[in-house]
Amino acid sequence: MATLLMLLCSSVAWCEVPFRVTTVTKDGFAADTEWYTMAIGSSGLFISDNADKEFIAVKSNRSELADADLWCFAGDEKSGYKIYNKQAGPGKVLAAPTKMSGDAGSKAYVVLKEDGASAYSTMWTFAPSKDLGGNVEAYYLAPKGASKNIVNNRGGKLAFWTTGADTGSSVVIAICRNEVKIDALNGTFTTGNAAGTWFSKWVSNDKQTPVTLSSSANNMKNVGNDIACYTGSANSATYTISAPKGYRIEAIKLGKAIKDATADNIKIEYKGTALPLDNTLSYTADENPEQSISVTLSDSKNSGVILKEMTVTVVRYFEKPEPHFELFPTPTSEAIPYRIPAITTTASGDLLAVADYRHCRYDIGNGRIDLHGRISKDNGKTWGDIFTIIEGDGKLVDNNRNLSLSAGYGDPAIVADRESNRVLMLCVCGYQVFFYSTREIPNQVARLYSEDGGVTWSKPEVITEQFYTPFDNSNVGPIRSMFIGSGRIFQSRLTKVGDYYRLYAAMLARDKDGTFCNFVVYSDDFGGQWKVLGSTDKGAIPHSGDEPKTEELPDGSILISSRCGGGRYYNIFRFEDAEAATGSWGEMAFSGAKNNGVTALNNSCNGEVMILPAVRNSDGKQLYLALQSLPFGSGRSNVGIYYKELDDYNDFLTPAHFAKDWDGSYRSSITGSAYSTMTLQADGALAFIYEEDTYGTSGGGYTIAYKSYTIEKITDGKYSLDKNENRALYLYKNVIAPLTAK
Repeated sequence: MATLLMLLCSSVAWCEVPFRVTTVTKDGFAADTEWYTMAIGSSGLFISDNADKEFIAVKSNRSELADADLWCFAGDEKSGYKIYNKQAGPGKVLAAPTKMSGDAGSKAYVVLKEDGASAYSTMWTFAPSKDLGGNVEAYYLAPKGASKNIVNNRGGKLAFWTTGADTGSSVVIAICRNEVKIDALNGTFTTGNAAGTWFSKWVSNDKQTPVTLSSSANNMKNVGNDIACYTGSANSATYTISAPKGYRIEAIKLGKAIKDATADNIKIEYKGTALPLDNTLSYTADENPEQSISVTLSDSKNSGVILKEMTVTVVRYFEKPEPHFELFPTPTSEAIPYRIPAITTTASGDLLAVADYRHCRYDIGNGRIDLHGRISKDNGKTWGDIFTIIEGDGKLVDNNRNLSLSAGYGDPAIVADRESNRVLMLCVCGYQVFFYSTREIPNQVARLYSEDGGVTWSKPEVITEQFYTPFDNSNVGPIRSMFIGSGRIFQSRLTKVGDYYRLYAAMLARDKDGTFCNFVVYSDDFGGQWKVLGSTDKGAIPHSGDEPKTEELPDGSILISSRCGGGRYYNIFRFEDAEAATGSWGEMAFSGAKNNGVTALNNSCNGEVMILPAVRNSDGKQLYLALQSLPFGSGRSNVGIYYKELDDYNDFLTPAHFAKDWDGSYRSSITGSAYSTMTLQADGALAFIYEEDTYGTSGGGYTIAYKSYTIEKITDGKYSLDKNENRALYLYKNVIAPLTAK
């Protein structure tokens, strides 16, 4: 059983800074010292004792709350603050070189030094940062009197950036254990009736650990400085105490619960056991503390109790990550980094994964990028060795970007033909940056084929003009730049023209005015020739979009999903004649928090969209399930998958219908993570691969991770993959019959 530790001094008030100061002497830290963690950047890399090394390495977003990870603070706003580490002891403080070195402070390392060490400053100031999102309390750290010298993660080393500040400068300071008082003086009712007399939710004023007390109805009110809880009109009410995200409840203490004058046989029950009302109540968690604790208050009538001297102690809690397989690892900041995953399932059932191997550490146009591959022949249980598909040479030939087509190959988009061993890959190639591209010096497009399921590959063919020329005389053209959205090119399940089922891919373009817009292109000869779906005069996403993906809806219409801040833009192409590819796009619709759509909090990032046949397990109904992957946030972190059932035609009647009211989500990563894609495995599971900052690197890439999910797993058992798909029956019941009835 965990023990309740009283670490807080009630006489100490919250300061402007996100911590309470303590007293430190040469003999040690004050008995009531509060300990904090400090984590930097969007990946939350912990700052720890450097143990006399030259620098503090910031490389892990996991902590066991060992003494090396714990910090306390002494001082005040006027004089500045000293920062102490628990492992290093009271004799050392966090120190900054008084002289900056390296590129804008990149080699001026922050370390622990003896207080008063020459050539070092040991007093610090804190300034608020919004770089991690408005909902994340973060701070910039700078030496007292040198506000432009901002602490920054410089290549995995804690140093400085003297010419700016960004996410890599933003530090989150979090208390490790905190006791919160539950009463009217230390919190506020936030939800209640219109008259403001009865309430259902109370939130503590504690900024770092805002504990909540909530009821199943408006059954609470203040009685003096205390909170009174009632059974309500139902004569029974559930009350829940909840710790904030990242914390668990270690202990609850209640001096006593005093019956009010109306109480008769009122009782409090926890997990079916009645608790005494006239004695001190105490709950102490075991080794697996919970985020929420619920009790039931009941009586034969509406009556209540007054909570006296109630406190809740919360402790930091780190969720354990799911197991994953590292397809393409980036273990250190010095390693050549991987980025931009793509995956497909071949006709033989193999999984083929591809990713950028970025020697230049940046996007195409900055030097050498190779494409690496990896194959699994047993539904992801094991994987073959990493192999090279194509190498870039990194050469800028005669300072002419149009002659430097083999400099790099990146941003792969792949598809495997379901009826043969052919695999197609499209990628960006050359030495031109997308943002600087012009019609005369465009970023280029290469095509590669494999005839053996991805084992060997043809030499790249440059097919750039197939995508630029159609726009030369359009309203948006000539376009300045374009590329195919990386990840998955999809092959139609319905439309076959000639020898192959049709391919669809989505492209991002910069039009003649520099506006980002999206189009869908299609091919009826497995990538030999490409045409634009719909008009070239107006994009499927005419503005504000970014990297797009495309998919086929149950009725054969084409869906486009485009990256944007906060979520996604969607649009739908309805065919007049599918074989002739005639029809028109609807009006793009935003999907995000405001319409219960797919939400990317404080980020804009590439992801995958997929439609699968499914069975709703509650009633056995056959339907379709839409999946959309993206980082849940805040920032590029917590990649996961949203899902929405397409129960009937109204769920995708228009882009706006499709965009709203998604049914749920599943978080896959609990750390910094970005681009993602997926494919259906031969065994019916979902192969999900994504970029993850597994090792806290800062060298321009991620580790590409693989996980295998059943549909049951990501939907909490609500749906299963329908292996007996009956598209015709679905369309008759949900599309044709309703339209005929009208």
